[in-house]
Amino acid sequence: MKRSIFAIVRVAVSSLLIFLMVAPAAKIISPIFPLVDISGFPEIIRNAGKGFLLLAIILSLVSAVMLAWRWKIVTLNHNLAFPFLLRLTFIGMFFNNFLPTGAGGDVVKGYYLLKGQERKLDLGISILMDRLVGILSILTMGFIALLFSPHLPKTAVCLLAVIYISALFFLLISAWPGLGRILGKIFFFSAWGKPAKSVRHFYYGVHTYLQNPAPLLQALCVSFGGQLLIIGSNYLITLSLRAPVSLSSFFTSIPLIWAFAAIPSLGGLGVRETGYLFFFQGQMGRENAFALALIILSFSLLNSIIGGLIYFLGGGKWQKKN
Repeated sequence: MKRSIFAIVRVAVSSLLIFLMVAPAAKIISPIFPLVDISGFPEIIRNAGKGFLLLAIILSLVSAVMLAWRWKIVTLNHNLAFPFLLRLTFIGMFFNNFLPTGAGGDVVKGYYLLKGQERKLDLGISILMDRLVGILSILTMGFIALLFSPHLPKTAVCLLAVIYISALFFLLISAWPGLGRILGKIFFFSAWGKPAKSVRHFYYGVHTYLQNPAPLLQALCVSFGGQLLIIGSNYLITLSLRAPVSLSSFFTSIPLIWAFAAIPSLGGLGVRETGYLFFFQGQMGRENAFALALIILSFSLLNSIIGGLIYFLGGGKWQKKN
């Protein structure tokens, strides 16, 4: 029952935001959700620089390869073949876009990663650590970009700071078991019974990861490279649209757009596009900002299609781990 309710909420959020962006009814609250004239979108695409778009597609695909490389690093010494993790990365993208939750891909990746494996907890934690490294890398770049974008709205700065500090606090309590035990006593964690035991195993699993920071630092460097490619892909699209957007704007805005995409929706659909409108319409106009969002969506769907082809046409051979 709860799953059905959450699925309905996600569909409703995505549908409502898309409606507010493109439907005439949005004129009622246009200062908040400005109406986008989608009739001119085909003309915008026809006039876009195809060379820049091709380069943007290539960067998007290479960034997916770097995501798999980052995941390979955080799996530590499990001797999992890189091609297997690359295939799972694309398959995860497929399920992220076609399941009513942004974590659907992680669930599928986790299932096939843990299938037939020992030390399932360590491998499962690798998915969380991979996500955490990605969050830290993009937020770190966002903070650095703040030095070059002093006019960013205070609300955006505060939101970025809260997310970043939360991620750092999680790392702190995971690296310092004493602090974790103190917090557990404060919140009567021992009284939770069996769920507390599972969480405790998970907590110490993360702690074990942090005892050897070298792989995580290496993964962080790879993540920086992958995120730079994604930001570069966004920037190339604006060049193809001949829209004047500063490169530093992407470093500060993309992290927040990705943070907004965590709002319950159909894989971020509608939420992500609203974020692009909010942050970029002032620099490139509403229609160009919406075109940028839709092109980025098409790149995501392209990666998803690759994952779908691997999953459905691979005959199960892609499940070979070594």
